[in-house]
Amino acid sequence: MEKSVFIIEDQSSIIELYQIAFEKAGYAVSSSGTGREALETIKKIVEGSVAVPVVIVLDLLLPDISGLAVLGAVREKKELDKVLVVVLTNYVSKELSESMKNMPNVEYLSKVDISPARLIEIVREKTS
Repeated sequence: MEKSVFIIEDQSSIIELYQIAFEKAGYAVSSSGTGREALETIKKIVEGSVAVPVVIVLDLLLPDISGLAVLGAVREKKELDKVLVVVLTNYVSKELSESMKNMPNVEYLSKVDISPARLIEIVREKTS
């Protein structure tokens, strides 16, 4: 079974950048540009009509609803307990970083500090 990645990001250039990198690394990639779209896809994953990804890459600053609301929706679904969520954002907050350290299967990373290659390394380390 092919490993898949679900990217939730409102900037199409960033989606494209990470999609190319993940596909070269052997992952299937799907994406959503808004929080509402992401919640619809999450519903389909839970229903079984969309494959469960090994990782969700989540931006916090989405145009419609907060990435934190999306993260909450992911974490309340028992079917997604084992899915790694990488919060990859330009919104850097020490308090937020500390609170996410206590969440299971959540990594909080700054976009400016992480290259696509490094992100893939982190995903492989955390999901192997």
